[in-house]
Amino acid sequence: PGGEITPQTLATRAAGDSDGSETRFFEYSVSPAALRPGRNVIAAEVHQNNRRSSDLRFDLELFAVSKPSAEALTQLAVAVEEPRSEARRVLNAAPADAAHALAAFYGAAEQRPKVIEVTEMGLAARERDHVLLTWRARAREAAGEWDSAAADWLTASRSGPQGAEKLLQFAQRLQTHGQLEQAARQRAHARELLESYLESFPGDVARIDLLVELLLTEEVSWTPIAPSEMSATGGAELNLKPDLSILATGSNPNEDRYTLMMSPELAQVTAFRLEALPDPSLPAKGPGRFDPGGDFHLGSFELAHGAAKAAATNIAVSAGEVEVDGDRIGWRITGRGGKAAVAVVSIAPVESGEPPSSVTLHFRPPGQSLGRFRLSATADPDAFEVEQKAFALPNISDPNAKLAAAYAIAGDTDKASANAKRARELAGSDEERAQVDEELALFGLSSAASASE
Repeated sequence: PGGEITPQTLATRAAGDSDGSETRFFEYSVSPAALRPGRNVIAAEVHQNNRRSSDLRFDLELFAVSKPSAEALTQLAVAVEEPRSEARRVLNAAPADAAHALAAFYGAAEQRPKVIEVTEMGLAARERDHVLLTWRARAREAAGEWDSAAADWLTASRSGPQGAEKLLQFAQRLQTHGQLEQAARQRAHARELLESYLESFPGDVARIDLLVELLLTEEVSWTPIAPSEMSATGGAELNLKPDLSILATGSNPNEDRYTLMMSPELAQVTAFRLEALPDPSLPAKGPGRFDPGGDFHLGSFELAHGAAKAAATNIAVSAGEVEVDGDRIGWRITGRGGKAAVAVVSIAPVESGEPPSSVTLHFRPPGQSLGRFRLSATADPDAFEVEQKAFALPNISDPNAKLAAAYAIAGDTDKASANAKRARELAGSDEERAQVDEELALFGLSSAASASE
């Protein structure tokens, strides 16, 4: 349910055996930073979906793993190999359960071959154990065995909790390592899981938001740029991170220009996507370097095609203020410390046909440069319009209306109409229904079209 959750809040629906939700476990990670020496309390709430329900069930498992010492690893290896040892007896008697502990133990020690070995022993006894599959997927992924890791992640996602989230996280890592086709397949599997889940649980706002984000990611193919060279005129150091984001460190001058040299293989570009990203090393966690607020002020975005210059024609942003003055565009963020934001810049065609060679970001004083950012490009002629509409989605209050709008942007008219219809049916009053109609009209989803479904 939306709004504030209190002990009296009812669940949106009952869990049932028909879809497996009554016996399904949901995984959550607790950072060690949240714990303190001595006694800690981890609390969880369970909510009924009506006040007359006669039963309630709740199970909780807690795993805590610390990195074992070399001595402990040696002792365990000897014990497991000894046919008459207690460790071997437990492993033979309950291989899947023992493999859980061994995989966590070897995983914490980064002993990946041993992780694969013990998980395969456990999976022989319990082939769809999502915990073991997850451990083996991580080990295979770390070894660069992308196809094998993908098979494990997919099986784990269908067997355990938060499957779509795991696939999307894996897809992001694949993208970072240049495995673009495999990343696209993981996103497709994640979409399938989310759509299937929402058929049974249409009120899950978190899953709706995840599907909305996925639909928009699928619609425009953005290629993150790994600059061949980077420089800053004011003396800042630009560092390329594994996720192809760039972190500025060192000097933060009053005014600065970042120039990113691009690979000649990059084709004709119609738009750039500039992500302003938070980072703990920045003032107020960024995304800017201005101290104390983490603000930034991009004064201009300049693109060169060899000796020729390309004009930036427009800019759309997810947050902040935009500046457009002829072919000069700017973007300013204030008071959003620690929050990410995105800008999309449309680019005019270049008659020479040369690929883009460099991008220069000019930042205004005083010391308002970007601290961490990622730049991506696309040749899609519709990219700017799609992203501009996507930036309007957070203004839609109804989750089903938001999902309908996302499907409309993605060009899936059938699902867009179905979700628009659902949003109108679930509206609690004529006033709320009118608001839904007004929001959906911006995406070409009229009430007449929905009514004729």
